[in-house]
Amino acid sequence: MWLRKKKTVEIPEPDEEPEPAMPERPETPLEKWNKRLAAYQQLAAGVSVDDKGKPVVPEDARKAFTDLGALDKDQADFKVFIGAQLALDKALLLCEAGALHWWIVKTGRAYAGDIEGLQKVHDRIEALKLQQPSANSMMTWVCYPHAVVEGYSNKLTNTLLDTVFAMGADVNHDKGSWLEKAMRSLNATGVGCFVAHGADATTVARVYLDLQQNNSSQAKVVEEALRGMTLDGRVDDQTLLRATFSPDGATLKTYFNFAQRRVQEVTVQPLAKDVAVAMTSASFKDYDSGAVDAAQKALEKLGGKPKPYRHAGNFGMARAL
Repeated sequence: MWLRKKKTVEIPEPDEEPEPAMPERPETPLEKWNKRLAAYQQLAAGVSVDDKGKPVVPEDARKAFTDLGALDKDQADFKVFIGAQLALDKALLLCEAGALHWWIVKTGRAYAGDIEGLQKVHDRIEALKLQQPSANSMMTWVCYPHAVVEGYSNKLTNTLLDTVFAMGADVNHDKGSWLEKAMRSLNATGVGCFVAHGADATTVARVYLDLQQNNSSQAKVVEEALRGMTLDGRVDDQTLLRATFSPDGATLKTYFNFAQRRVQEVTVQPLAKDVAVAMTSASFKDYDSGAVDAAQKALEKLGGKPKPYRHAGNFGMARAL
């Protein structure tokens, strides 16, 4: 008997399509900068010294670092990024050879919080009898929290700030604009560091009052830094402001006006919605002559040119106004 063989029906396999490839994640700005940094590090690695101790810079490295220095001002963040991380021994040789700006390396080391490296750069410039880069410019990079690129920020400490000020930075640079940034963003010890290095009373009192009036949480930070302190400030060539900051948030402003020969005391007590102001005034001859004499010297020290005033009597006897 013949059996019919069953016909096998094959079901065709579906066409296999390759799984779609995952799109590549775009590089972050920091990753791009790190690649460029690696290239600069590689070029710097070829820098050496000759038998007389003079730097020897290959031409490709010289061109690359010269071009870095020539980048537009809007590339300053990148320059500091490189200066902060370039191998310091090579960076110093590049600077000495004139291939790299001292400012880039010195500011970069400050930005990175590398106090030892910063001091080495400073000392090398001194040893070579060259002009130091602007300490004021360097201060602007470390007076408030700042990121040159997302993921890479400055490292701020009081020791770093002390070092920058010791190298000649003026806390009141640019009419106190950078001092104001510091007051609005640093913690109490950071603000206190700026204050300790000669912060001008006119800027400090103005910014402090603004923070208080706007109920800013930073007002308490500044209050902690200023508590019990007395600061001087030059209003103009003839007027000194002496501001005393009390623990309750009040500020006593004493104005010594050498043109008018008068002292005005203004007590500012911030309230919830307003500012209470109490004012009293007296002539120089009716005020503590020792305080007037000290104010004149303080104003001269701050660059003022007060009309000289001298009188005898009641030294150290502050008269209550």
